[in-house]
This record gives sequence, C-alpha cells and structure tokens, in this order.
Amino acid sequence: MPHGNAAKRFLDAGEEPTKTLTPLKGYEKKDLTSLEESVKSIEVPIHDRDAMVWAAKRNSHNPSDGLSSDESASICLYTMEWPDGYDSFYTLLNKKLRSGERKCLKSWFSYLKLFLTALYKLPSIKKIIWRGIRGNVSDQYNKDYIWWGVSSCTTTVDGVENFIGCTGERTLFMIECFNGKAIKSHSAYQDENEILLIPGTYLTVLEKWSSSDNLHIIHLKEENPPYQLLKPPFVASLAIVDVSSSKKPESSKLTRPKSQAAPVPFHGKFVLYFSLFSKMS
Repeated sequence: MPHGNAAKRFLDAGEEPTKTLTPLKGYEKKDLTSLEESVKSIEVPIHDRDAMVWAAKRNSHNPSDGLSSDESASICLYTMEWPDGYDSFYTLLNKKLRSGERKCLKSWFSYLKLFLTALYKLPSIKKIIWRGIRGNVSDQYNKDYIWWGVSSCTTTVDGVENFIGCTGERTLFMIECFNGKAIKSHSAYQDENEILLIPGTYLTVLEKWSSSDNLHIIHLKEENPPYQLLKPPFVASLAIVDVSSSKKPESSKLTRPKSQAAPVPFHGKFVLYFSLFSKMS
C-alpha cells in the first residue's frame, strides 16, 4: 500500500490535460548516461537532489529484469518521497509531461532516456489495473482520453479504495491494460504492487457507472493510438505477459448481486447499480 504522501502519485489523474498535446519525442536521441549525469541538466530546482540520487543508487546495486544499476535507480528515484513542503521528483516530472509547452521538457530528456529505457526493458503486463481520484470526472471521459503523465496504478481495487476513501465524490478507474510495467522490484517501496502506464497512454471509454453513495466508476481499455504519441527510447519487439487467470477477473466485483434492485439507465446508455459499490472488498 502507498505510504503516507506516496498515495499522491496514485491520485493525480485529475491533473491530466483535457486537450490533446503534441507527441513526446526528441529525448530518444540522447545518449544513455548515469543517473547522476541524467539529472544534472534538469532546470527545475530539486531539493536535496544529489542525496536522493545517491540513496536511489545504493538501493539498486543488484537489479532484476536485466536492468542496469542506473536504469533501476531511475525508477527508484521516481517513486521516492520528498520531505513535506517539497515537491517529489515524480510531481515535478509529471507537471512537465502534462504541460503544453514541450520546450520546458527538454532539460528532462537525459533522465527520460534512462527512465523510459528502463520501463521499456520490463515485460509488458496485460491485466486489469486500478486507479482513483477524489471528485467526479465522469463528464470528461466520453469516447477516449490520453494520459500524458506517468500513471501509477494498483493491481487490486482494495488498494485504491484505501486512499480515495468511502465518502464524498470519488472516481475509480478500471483499466484493461496491455502495456503496464510492474516496478515493484525497483521501487523505493517494494511492498507495493505498483503498475506504471507510460506517458502518452491512449485509453478508450468502454462504460461508466455511478452509485448512490457518490462513487463513479469508469471502465477504460488501453488501445494503440491513431498516431504515435511517444517515441520509444530504442527499437525493440514488444513482449506481453498475460497475467490474467482462468478465474473470474477482479472486474467481476462489478456484477449485480441477486438481492439488488434492477438496474436503472444512466445517461441513457450505461447502467446504474444502486449501492453496488458501497462495499468493494
């Protein structure tokens, strides 16, 4: 489970821009460098940068998945939390990725080269994953949507429920992904089953539900975009690991119990199950 402020990166889907940005490219032309070198060019002030990089490197001496120490450390640095009062590394990076000013991202290119090289080396996971935010953004999700930031997701719906709470307006994303990246072995918090979606993930909206207790659920499916939104860091074949089981998927929790009332139309097309999501465990 996310530790303290770490939940913030799981809850930032509401910061995604609603407009379509230009594709992310240019970083792939950079040479691979050490983590220390890759962050030197970043123009945004990063509190205690060198000490945090040093800690990330020390925790990445013998990485798995065929990653180099620097590649693994770039993931570790991304997941690390800064002290209260200072923006964490992932917050600063995602602000730039979600900005329409692509020129402001150039100083991050060396780090992006290292970080995305690491992510692309990890097997691609095909699985239902979850993400959530406080508030209702259902009206923003109609046909499709692009997540331009690095998107932190969990493997269980319980994990999301723990930090979006059980009261007030909140939105739960159920995502069918095919290119998720499991970073547990490289994270600063290795008890978290965190799955990352890379910048420029293109999602289609399959269905939406809402409940009587202000929980809104949006069912998304990752698709290949009409045009390439992110230049890969290197040319490689895509290996996909299907981790779905023969058992019913976690989405089966969205079925209507026999004791519940009949469904009521929602927005003329979708289905509203009263009290369906009041208890998701």
